[in-house]
Amino acid sequence: MKIVDCAPRTDKVKSSSPLSSVVERLRLGEEWQKDMQAQEGVLLALGQVLDNQYTLLRNVKLEGLDVPIPMILLGPTGIRVLYPSATRGVFRAKSEVWEKLDERVQIYRPVKPNPIARVALMAKAVNAFLAARGHALPQFEPVLIFPNPGTHVEQIRPVVRIVLVDAMERFANSLLQGRSVLDQEEIQEIIALLNTSPESPVAAEEQLRQADAFSFVDERGSPGSKQPPVIVEVTDKQMRKLSSKLPFSTRQLAIIIGLIVVNLLILIAIAVFVLANL
Repeated sequence: MKIVDCAPRTDKVKSSSPLSSVVERLRLGEEWQKDMQAQEGVLLALGQVLDNQYTLLRNVKLEGLDVPIPMILLGPTGIRVLYPSATRGVFRAKSEVWEKLDERVQIYRPVKPNPIARVALMAKAVNAFLAARGHALPQFEPVLIFPNPGTHVEQIRPVVRIVLVDAMERFANSLLQGRSVLDQEEIQEIIALLNTSPESPVAAEEQLRQADAFSFVDERGSPGSKQPPVIVEVTDKQMRKLSSKLPFSTRQLAIIIGLIVVNLLILIAIAVFVLANL
């Protein structure tokens, strides 16, 4: 299985800074960070089954969205939007409703965030994004994955596919056995559309043939290229609603400002120390 990290290089550099890491954690929340870490178990499980006909995109950013889509899996049998969740406990997924078992009274109660709604909205956004660019896909599925063995989900016709840790290998094998609906040329075109980490066209094509991790050109900024159409209005509104749930609070802004001030003071102190010892 090929793996492509679509996060822009600038984002990767920023994430290496301790201050940037704290800011990102405050913006998206601790649970989001844990979900990002849950990707590793999914990568391992799928990588042991899927061959190089399948490509997994990580950290996909669509136009106008602040929240990256954790994983998009492309292969001959279609496209799956994957959302690995690190949550633990006993839950019930009923249609679009997400509930957790209150062990004290043994009753299921609705809880937030709702991962079913989150992955369903992400899948709608990706589907609309590609449809607007001429790729109407016959096989497109949102998948919620729980790689933590401490998670149990009672399923009553959920609107998304739910895969627990003991079913990840079975899920991967089911993809191999499905009907082929995409050829490799169309898969490469879709990857190029979704990938927002630009490289030169020649390098991208060469890496696509030879490597498991590679980049593609984003031609939206090239001279004479046409701007792609925006995501359809209904999906854009839905996803903006999702993004708006993750703003900075007053307390978080105060913490961020405080961290910036502390870092500036440290830099000033270092500069004074160096100058004093010249």
